[in-house]
Amino acid sequence: IGWNYGSMFTLFPATCLQYFGPTAQGSNYGLLFSAWGLAGFAGPYVGGWLKDTSGTYYVPFIVGAVVVAVSVLISITMKPPAPKS
Repeated sequence: IGWNYGSMFTLFPATCLQYFGPTAQGSNYGLLFSAWGLAGFAGPYVGGWLKDTSGTYYVPFIVGAVVVAVSVLISITMKPPAPKS
């Protein structure tokens, strides 16, 4: 957890700047962290609802694993930004 938070606040803005450029850095970074905050707020509620409706913790963990797998696939298939000439 410590490494995640330690690197997140330095790597997110740098990567966002590298991929999208400085023109809309503020709005891109704001959108990134708004989505992160919304997921952090809604995730426990959705996980609790899934547990309550299914009666087991298996379903929320499978959904979480699928979300992580999709994000890993997106990260792997992202192309590096084009070099600036």
